[in-house]
Amino acid sequence: MATPALQPMCCWFVHDNTSEHDNSSHETTMTIADWHTVVISYDTLCIIASILSILGATYQLLPRKPEMTPRSDKERQSFYIQNRIVCWLAFVDLLASLGILVRSCIWISGSLPWLKHIHGRRANDFSHLSCAVLSAWIQFFYICTYFWTLTYAVHQYRAVHGRYSAMWMYHCVSWGLPSICSVTALLALYLPSFYSCEITEWKLQIAYFTSCLPIVIVMIVNPILYYLISERVDSSIRSQGLYTDLQRQYMKNLRSKFLSVILVFYVCWSPNLLNGILLLWIGRVDLGVYLALWHYMAVVNPLQAFLNSIVYHNVGGCRFNWTKSIKHSIHPWKKDKYRPVNQDLSHTDYEGSNEESPLLSYR
Repeated sequence: MATPALQPMCCWFVHDNTSEHDNSSHETTMTIADWHTVVISYDTLCIIASILSILGATYQLLPRKPEMTPRSDKERQSFYIQNRIVCWLAFVDLLASLGILVRSCIWISGSLPWLKHIHGRRANDFSHLSCAVLSAWIQFFYICTYFWTLTYAVHQYRAVHGRYSAMWMYHCVSWGLPSICSVTALLALYLPSFYSCEITEWKLQIAYFTSCLPIVIVMIVNPILYYLISERVDSSIRSQGLYTDLQRQYMKNLRSKFLSVILVFYVCWSPNLLNGILLLWIGRVDLGVYLALWHYMAVVNPLQAFLNSIVYHNVGGCRFNWTKSIKHSIHPWKKDKYRPVNQDLSHTDYEGSNEESPLLSYR
């Protein structure tokens, strides 16, 4: 599960059985349920979901032939960028799921293995540091998944307008903005000392805002972009004066696949927004609500990679030799080589197998 509220758990985990445990700090951070009563069920769900996602992300990354054949330079360019974005999305999904798996195994075991026979203040400090870094790892790579998901929608929107961006621009957005969000959240939680366990309510609220803002952006922007894409394609088809049953089926498939991508993101991350909102009423909401919500998040957050491997599987795996040949034959900055979707299109652009369209190939 990816949420800033897990950072205080590092304090409970490390200091719970020490004489230096601060009861007042415990009251401040222990807002859901006693750690020892939820660790088994919570981490078991995390482990199961993360293993499924690791398998799904690995499947997405394995080299395999895509289930479509680009028929023009325009389609090849679009599909090359689409394949790269999905591969990077699967990669960051894999790293985030691995982080959850490692963290859950450590927590369910009850101790950090390499500190099992070490006692004293410095050992506790190192334990807290290790736990915090691991949680930050998970948070960072899940924020990366948000921006790669957004980047995919932006690419599709630009593609139907006959415009393409170089991959380095998408990398700048999908790595740079998550870095800013993650560093801001960590500074808010841990200043003035990274070893500090004095994580107050206002610090958590700042961290939640920084972590949840990308989720809100994707939830608002992606549906708008996918709606505009489907309307653009639909109007382009109708402008040809032909609207066959095959083309109606094409539009139906296009909208259903956009909807599936949107639903996966909403199902996986809407509970995180609800959890952030409930933080404003901390102490006034029954602990059972938090407990149920956290267990739901323990399933759907890590499960994102598995679900993504289903909705994007037709893009194919990361076949670098295939994409290299595409890259050498297509240049994204030469816009004059490609037709915008509403120019010079005929009904044949939508005929044949629906699965051969780059817009539909992530099903």
